[in-house]
Amino acid sequence: SDAKEGGGGAASTEEQVSNSAQEILNTFAAGEYDTYKLRKVFPTLYNDSMNSVLCQELDRFNGLIALIRFSLLSVQRAAAGVEIMSDELELVFNSVFNGQVPEMWKSKSYPTLKSLIDYVNDLKARLNFFDAWIARGEAPSSLWLPGFFFTHAVMTGSLQNYCRQHHHAIDHVEFKHSPFSSAQGDTDFDEKPESGIYVYGFYVEGAQWSDVQMGLEESQPRTLYTRLPVLWMVPELKQSASEEEEETTELYNCPLYNTSERRGQLSTTGHSTNFIMYLQLGSGEMDPNHWCKRGTACLMQLD
Repeated sequence: SDAKEGGGGAASTEEQVSNSAQEILNTFAAGEYDTYKLRKVFPTLYNDSMNSVLCQELDRFNGLIALIRFSLLSVQRAAAGVEIMSDELELVFNSVFNGQVPEMWKSKSYPTLKSLIDYVNDLKARLNFFDAWIARGEAPSSLWLPGFFFTHAVMTGSLQNYCRQHHHAIDHVEFKHSPFSSAQGDTDFDEKPESGIYVYGFYVEGAQWSDVQMGLEESQPRTLYTRLPVLWMVPELKQSASEEEEETTELYNCPLYNTSERRGQLSTTGHSTNFIMYLQLGSGEMDPNHWCKRGTACLMQLD
């Protein structure tokens, strides 16, 4: 229309949204994973659950990528006047224009509070992690836990491996957390641990990690988030309450959340959509209650 052309040749809203949609489509041009083929390369194994975890993850990412591509192509067609702009598409259109993640995507996505650009980059980083896993032909020695859609599956898979190896019932086993020093590179491991998993990519809010204490210490002024070093999640037989008490005096049960929102609903799997687990971290020179009052927590991703 004439009104839109009047802006010194500025692109119309439709063109802007269409261009943004195209950039995102280009990012995911590879399309979905061929999970039928990949299930042959990564078959279900009794003594190693990680192949199953990988294939389940790829199924979830496939669903998300398919929805993103379908909704953006529809928005482009509607913007060009080839398709009717439904209420649902209009919401996607407005979100893309405002640089927000469309609600339609969130319904099929992992939790996020990121802007649209950050979300697309984050999703791309996750796909790169799994692409490297596929190219390697086996699970990496250390796992970027925040990159997974459903982190509980990874942990359950690791516990299953341990239980099948040692003939324990899975509900008698739990993880202990053994942090490395900050000098340990996230992916600088020649091999996987004998049992459990090496995981990385967590942030600490309300404290920082001290290699001297091998525990938490006060964070620097005006620093909100710091990185936590690589954690070795070690499966162990659960202890009785009295044994537990002796051991956990100097450990802070640090809650780990998906996002900084720190609240979630119970999902259909019975897991919270945001809280993941408690990490037992050394409380340094402070009493664990100190960090509790501080509201110190770990996050899988920043906003």
